Amino acid sequence: MTKLYLIRGIPGSGKTTLAEEMLNSGMIDHATEADKFMVDDNLNYKFDPEKLKLCHKLCQQDAEGFLEMGCNVAVSNTFTRKWEMQAYLDMAEKHGVKIAIIVCQGEYENTHGVPQSVVKKMKNRFEW
Repeated sequence: MTKLYLIRGIPGSGKTTLAEEMLNSGMIDHATEADKFMVDDNLNYKFDPEKLKLCHKLCQQDAEGFLEMGCNVAVSNTFTRKWEMQAYLDMAEKHGVKIAIIVCQGEYENTHGVPQSVVKKMKNRFEW
């Protein structure tokens, strides 16, 4: 049965690394995250708060397209609030796929340069 993995955690917790490991091991067929759509014209990562909603929508569309093809998919976003996962939970139900939620709690350097003050706020609002 097709499976959707939601990998959540604050920046620097190991989400992207875990998704890459799952992809490389063959456990999943596709990995996606909103950050992959947060790029400038030269395809370099550049956070733009005005693009955040669009990037999440594109991430959802990316995941759903692969689920529709019967692929196992991992989505690695912060998902600090439970409601942020709802579109994916609905998607899984719509397509009759199993869902697994994984919380990463590592403490690594975050690859997108999120300021420590922002990471701390995200940690404080994280809903278990």
